[in-house]
Amino acid sequence: LACFQETKLAAVDGPLAAFLSGYRHNCFTHKPAHGTRGGTLLVWNDNYIDLRDIVIMHFSVMATVSIKDCGTNFCLTVVYGPTRDNRKQAFLQELRNSKPVDDVGWLLLGDFNLIYQARDKNNRN
Repeated sequence: LACFQETKLAAVDGPLAAFLSGYRHNCFTHKPAHGTRGGTLLVWNDNYIDLRDIVIMHFSVMATVSIKDCGTNFCLTVVYGPTRDNRKQAFLQELRNSKPVDDVGWLLLGDFNLIYQARDKNNRN
């Protein structure tokens, strides 16, 4: 399973997904970029991993992952958070709404575009 963040790609097809994953993965799902912002690509090999119940949301891609060799199941959420402050509350609400029930493992990863303090920024944006 591999995740590509901020692909900046509006469209991805099978050959491109295979190329980007080094021809090791035979399945993919993609959340398109908006202009030059965002875009998420998940690729996996269905000989080893099942992804099901894939949901593409406004700021994230969510799926149930099953690892075939050991039977481990968990919820995967891959995010690309907004850069603009006026959209951060909607992003955080989407995360809250995505949380699985308590007895299900959750792997939450991605680019949250959140900082602790303004001095942590590397530019004025």
